[in-house]
Amino acid sequence: MSTYYWDLGIDWDAATDIDGDYLLQTGFVQETPTAAAYGVEPPVKLTAGSTVQFMVYDTTDSGSNTASIDTVEVRCKKLDGTGKASHSPFDGDSSSIDLSPSGSSGTPYSTAFEASLPQWKCTPAQTIASDASGGRFVVKITVKATDKDGNQRTWQVDPEMLIGTAG
Repeated sequence: MSTYYWDLGIDWDAATDIDGDYLLQTGFVQETPTAAAYGVEPPVKLTAGSTVQFMVYDTTDSGSNTASIDTVEVRCKKLDGTGKASHSPFDGDSSSIDLSPSGSSGTPYSTAFEASLPQWKCTPAQTIASDASGGRFVVKITVKATDKDGNQRTWQVDPEMLIGTAG
């Protein structure tokens, strides 16, 4: 099975969206045998047993202002036409996953952002469940962080993720 990094970038200099939240930058990278061969791509055609490691990066041009990453939440909803919430395609069968971010001195094998940026690895890594039915999922990712002055901000993004050959 494959290992993927879902890289999440927070920017303290960004403007807010219409709801007052900040746009979470995102990149999805498949781990490959050589660093030169990786590429950023949308989260598509994942298969049962694939692992997704969520990482948070401070991409602020003026320099890191992050004191802590407080929460990382991943919520999933299958796009099956019913409009009802469904379970996550990840092991654990929950539509909401809370991850624990911790500072990481190691560099991921491949990344959508510069490896020198401040980074936090979110644990545990998530595995696509062996019984996950294929299909399209909306994945809402929320990151809350506190800056060095004690101010908290929220970043969000809601991309689609494809399991199997759904399209």
